[in-house]
Order: sequence, then structure tokens, then C-alpha cells
Amino acid sequence: MLAETFKDPSPLPDEVLEHKNLTQMLTSAMDKLSLKYRMILFLRYNDHFTFQEIANTLEEPLNTVKSRHRRALIKLRQMLDKSA
Repeated sequence: MLAETFKDPSPLPDEVLEHKNLTQMLTSAMDKLSLKYRMILFLRYNDHFTFQEIANTLEEPLNTVKSRHRRALIKLRQMLDKSA
């Protein structure tokens, strides 16, 4: 279609605002997590570490890292649900 050829791929202002609000909510919730949970989430999603790499970096057993990751996600989800 010719119309799709000229479609502007940049986000609409309300989409930009929604993304900014979500980012602020996530940052605020992350700041409330304990350091042990925050570090695992940061390494996993920011640095793209595997669980084994996180375990090696933090010198923790692999299953401990996996458990803390799961608990961190649950806590984060609970905090985000409350603020939404």
C-alpha cells in the first residue's frame, strides 16, 4: 500500500509519555528492592548475563541466584501492581 510507504515510524506523543511513565515506575520499584535482588535483575536484564555468569560473579550457588531472581520478579510485580 502506498500509505504504508509514507507511514511515520516514530512513536506518538502519548506513547512516549506512557513509556516514560512506565520507566519511572520501574526505576522507582527497582530502587525499593534489596541490593541482592536488584543486582541479580541488573546483571540479568541490563548486562544480559546467564544465571551461571551471575552465580560466578556474585560467588553464590546457581540455585540461590535462580531463587533470588524469581523472588525479585515477584516483588517487583507486586510493587508495580500497587502503583498502577
